[in-house]
Amino acid sequence: MKKIFQIILIICLSAGYSKGQQLTVATYNLRGDDLRDVGNEWTSRKFMVTDQIQKHQFDIIGMQETNANMAGYLTSVLPKFDSIGVFMNIGTGILYNKERLQLKDHGFFWLSPTPDVESKGWDAKYKRICVWGKFKDLITGGEYYFFNSHFDHIGIAARTNSTKLILQRIKEMAGNTPVVLLGDLNTTQYDPNYMLFNNSGLKDSYNLAVNIREKERGTGNGFNINRRQRIRVDYIFLSQTLKAYEYNVLTDLYNNHTASDHYCVMATIGIKANEAGDLYRQFPEDFENITKTGYAREKVAARTGSWIFEGATLGGSSGNDKPTSGTYAVRMVNGNTTPAYLQMDFDITEGASKVILQHGLYATDSVSRWQLEYSTNQGSSWTPTGPVVVTHQGNKQQAVFIMDLRGKIRFRIHKLELGVDNNGRLSIDDIAIYKRQNTGAEQKNVNLLAWQFDLSTANKEQGANSSFNNKAINKSTLTRGDGLIAKNAGSYPIRLSNGFIAAANTPSSVSASDTSTAISNKLYLEFKVNPVKMNQVSLSTLDVRLMTTGKNKKLFYWKYSLDGSNYKSLAKPYEFTGVFPASQHTINLSVYPELQKLTAEQTVYFRLYVNGLNGVEDMVGIGCFERINKNTFWANPDITKDYVLQLQGFTEAIKKSK
Repeated sequence: MKKIFQIILIICLSAGYSKGQQLTVATYNLRGDDLRDVGNEWTSRKFMVTDQIQKHQFDIIGMQETNANMAGYLTSVLPKFDSIGVFMNIGTGILYNKERLQLKDHGFFWLSPTPDVESKGWDAKYKRICVWGKFKDLITGGEYYFFNSHFDHIGIAARTNSTKLILQRIKEMAGNTPVVLLGDLNTTQYDPNYMLFNNSGLKDSYNLAVNIREKERGTGNGFNINRRQRIRVDYIFLSQTLKAYEYNVLTDLYNNHTASDHYCVMATIGIKANEAGDLYRQFPEDFENITKTGYAREKVAARTGSWIFEGATLGGSSGNDKPTSGTYAVRMVNGNTTPAYLQMDFDITEGASKVILQHGLYATDSVSRWQLEYSTNQGSSWTPTGPVVVTHQGNKQQAVFIMDLRGKIRFRIHKLELGVDNNGRLSIDDIAIYKRQNTGAEQKNVNLLAWQFDLSTANKEQGANSSFNNKAINKSTLTRGDGLIAKNAGSYPIRLSNGFIAAANTPSSVSASDTSTAISNKLYLEFKVNPVKMNQVSLSTLDVRLMTTGKNKKLFYWKYSLDGSNYKSLAKPYEFTGVFPASQHTINLSVYPELQKLTAEQTVYFRLYVNGLNGVEDMVGIGCFERINKNTFWANPDITKDYVLQLQGFTEAIKKSK
């Protein structure tokens, strides 16, 4: 325990912050007090909202659709809090913890051509405002400007001009003081106004956060707990001197009800002590506002610099390219017999600790294999950052690459030259690169444990040994919890080949808020991580490919334990429906201090819990079968080389003491 505390302390000190110095900020559209919301009236929801505020210990909240009686209620039952804003008729304001933040100045302006006069702007349906406050942090002594707004849902010109107006007022008022912009901007991450904010010197905390806790859900729910859209309209933008440690979309449920028709979005933030590990400010590269036609090699001037497109073009089909922000994604050629590249033609100068990007297939194409590579000599030679990545689904997935590279560096995506068969078009979007965090000698991120399954895999086996284990890690065995039973995949109407398969003895609810059934009935798959003696291991990423049968939704939860008894959540639930194979977003383990610098005396237990099995014929598995054409998914001997469960990290030999 002492060692774990020391590790956490060292990490915190090296980052130049402590937990107590961070601010927990949020933006929350509270839906108003509308009696037509039968079953979701404010009188029923207000207790949920106050519970969330206390549970997550917010320091400041930008509120939208908050009536005067709602703001009055919150300040009356939460005596630490006070509010500023215009709640009568407008419903926009800021709730702040006056024991943490001292209000120095405040005001508001109208989102219109006459911002200092009450007025409705441009083609807006309603009058809209932006509320601002200047605050002093009573712990650190630092000062902040907070701006909060709610853009019009009808007026296109109103949203565009409101964006420009707010950016202008921030520039005029804040100067060099750190700025946080909160709000329901009624603008998705695909909209030009989002791009304008995110490229203005402000950055979306979603891009900046060291730990992104929510990758599956957008920010609206419409009081529907099953909605899984990834569209975001509620944002927390930060100016350049601020750092985001965590980003989350709060999906708390109360008796299967949400507290509003929007989820609360929160981030923990602080003043940056230095630039170590920070996102390069010109990134993420979204490939908007550029021109490229055809797959021929061409240098293209993008916002971050010049990029070489070779076997790559721009794709703007929302249904086929599926960009994750803006209108475009990069589409890489299918059936290529020569390498295809999306390549930086410029260097970043302060090393790299992490690259995050979004990848998916074009339309219903077959799988695509690629590697992220880097060069330290301006592109004369290239080195893979890790193993081959297999993209096998249309919906974008987030890939995370952890590294420790110093100096000048550039990256490229190398789509492998595998020929006509099973070599589909690859779609890439939103490449984010982060500066090096460490000092001293470089470390190499490597595979630690990995599993693959071929056509001869016996699905009834009780355990599957790792197909690969690094010499610094003991071999591990993938096992089933007592509540899951082995199944012969071929005897069921929907066959699951090439995998480690299980069905449940007991049916379980798919409810996102309830893991008790899966836990109490031991509905999980498990593996362990234990370093070899005289080795130290730090875990970086976890990737898994999942399979299911049946029409019921399945919900997968990763948890980890340091003692085999007490388990902590590792990532938010991943929802998966039907027979199509799916990969979870890469889970970034490098943000968990207790999963770093592990020695032979320590064992980490990883469990993948699953809800939603009907207890009869439903099956789940870790494995792979791939798209052969639009309607056929089947095992293919060529994919047996692909890892379906993969753990990566850094290893270091422990020197013997003299």
